[in-house]
Amino acid sequence: MDAFAERHWPDVTYRLHRGAPTLLRDGAPWFGWGAERPIVGEHREIFQHLGGCGLRQFHVDATCSEDIYHPELRFWHGPGKFDGSFQDAYFRHILGAYPESLLQLRIYAGAPEWWLDAHPDHLQTYHDGTTSRTLQRAGNRRLPSLASPLWRRDITEALRAYVAWLEDAGWSKRVSALFIGYGITWEWALLGSDGFLDYSVHAQAYFREWLAKKYGTDESLSRAWGRDIEIEHAGIPSAERRARRGGANGLRRIPEEQDVMDHQQCLSDMNADVLLQLAAAAKEASRNEAVVGAFYGYTLTAREQAPFTGLYGAGGFVGGHHALGRVLRSDDVDFLASPFSYANRDLGSGLLIEHVPLASLQAHGKAFFDENDLYPHTNQAEGDDRAASISVGVARTPRESILYLRLAFMQAMVRGKHQWFTELTGWVGKIHDNFSDGPLLAEISRLNALADPLLSLDRSAVAQIAFIIDESSVARLTLDHTAFRDAIYFGMTKWGHTGASFDILLLEDFLAAPSGKYRLVVPACVKLPEQIALLREWKEAHPEVHFWWDERESWYPPASVSELVQQMISAGVHRYIEEESTVWANASMVGIHVSAPGTRSIMFRDACGGEELFSGRPFLAETGCMQWTFEPNDVALFILRND
Repeated sequence: MDAFAERHWPDVTYRLHRGAPTLLRDGAPWFGWGAERPIVGEHREIFQHLGGCGLRQFHVDATCSEDIYHPELRFWHGPGKFDGSFQDAYFRHILGAYPESLLQLRIYAGAPEWWLDAHPDHLQTYHDGTTSRTLQRAGNRRLPSLASPLWRRDITEALRAYVAWLEDAGWSKRVSALFIGYGITWEWALLGSDGFLDYSVHAQAYFREWLAKKYGTDESLSRAWGRDIEIEHAGIPSAERRARRGGANGLRRIPEEQDVMDHQQCLSDMNADVLLQLAAAAKEASRNEAVVGAFYGYTLTAREQAPFTGLYGAGGFVGGHHALGRVLRSDDVDFLASPFSYANRDLGSGLLIEHVPLASLQAHGKAFFDENDLYPHTNQAEGDDRAASISVGVARTPRESILYLRLAFMQAMVRGKHQWFTELTGWVGKIHDNFSDGPLLAEISRLNALADPLLSLDRSAVAQIAFIIDESSVARLTLDHTAFRDAIYFGMTKWGHTGASFDILLLEDFLAAPSGKYRLVVPACVKLPEQIALLREWKEAHPEVHFWWDERESWYPPASVSELVQQMISAGVHRYIEEESTVWANASMVGIHVSAPGTRSIMFRDACGGEELFSGRPFLAETGCMQWTFEPNDVALFILRND
């Protein structure tokens, strides 16, 4: 271990670079294309294959305490007893032939059984008084209450001990990020959100503290709730009231159900509290040298509350993902990540888009990583039990594998993101070596060599359409509400087939955006009277901006490409291609994905020339318009040169 003796962290940072929050290594822009797989015995094929393509960032499982999905990683063995020997051996095994690679450590912050046994009064408690529940891929388990001050203190100290171990063992030199995870599959959705939580005494106390911060006085709370109530006597709403059905477009009644809405938003804040406390501890323990990231902010995919959504992804409406604004305002979180939305990943008709409102992240200077868990043709999603409920994205032929690769690369590069490849096999479905195809690996190698130079180009956003989400409005949706799912979760795919780029951002970030940035504004989910009033005020102050919105609380944008295109035409939005195709653009790049073959007119914003990246072919659009021939499901990335 002499090579790792010096105690320091790599020079890895994130900062705004050429219009986009960008990863830098040793001061130079670095795409940092990575590889990831959950720990399954000795399997490390993805790291070997993609390491051979030049990728030097490996995203690997770890824990500062207990990982409920991979107990063999256990670090916290008892009060004050920490042992990283298993992880030490695992990291060595993963690095293998590429010891110079950096590790993004996916650190699960779970509770060991011995801690749960020792503190039965600090368990997450369900509405029926039980303290255990069957979880996805983790069996029947007890969990700590995230409101418990004791649990927060102890898990924070465990993380500090883990950071100290990384430095003492020398591993900190090889760690590019501390990626802090908890909840459903590391993604910070509340475990047990398919039931009703948390009725522990600690959660009750937290709710009252939360109400005191929001309302300040008993009189203010009473006005909001429409009845006389004292903060110290306010209780968590019953499961029956929380579950009241409202229908496909059901909204909670104000003021009668304001307590239910408050409690649901309180759960998100409780969740974010723990994430931010751990992020702050990681920064402090590493003397602010470590980069910190997490999965969080799945505002766009926290669709209706159903048995499936309560166990997967964002955990549904009550999964705790609706305090993104707080996370973005924190200096302790450098980047966020998510897989692509699972609404429709099909080539041609689908859209590869993140779970989070990306434009809000970038407005706060936060970087973003796509988790690319698409299946290449070498694996037809064998045994993936999710495939019946969601679109996982499966290439059927070698050509489709290349197209998926290029599409994922194109949208990440144009939209100012980073990315890692994920191979879930053995954890989801049968064990399989996904990345073994020679031509696919050759294309990954080629694109990896092209990636870093592209980061020197101006990647400033040029989208003229803004879709607005008010995350606090989600708490107003009844749990059987499906219009959000249809209009936003599935509707985003339609938004991505208009021949133009678009942004999605939180209401608060839209209101703070520079004037003149957008020509068309679509309030996709704004359901609270006070937020509607703010947006109406902004609209009246900017009559030059075209709104697609009828100002009703129940309104969603129709999931219709033709209707959206008509609004774009009325607003004067520039379309790069006049058909239902996907376009992403920035100041120096235009990426296009089509479904059908044929020759099309491409209309750039100005006269330009340059090169199409994937084919290497030059192009010239002397008047701003040119013809280009596409193959079926083709992907093009035009690099613009105006000189």
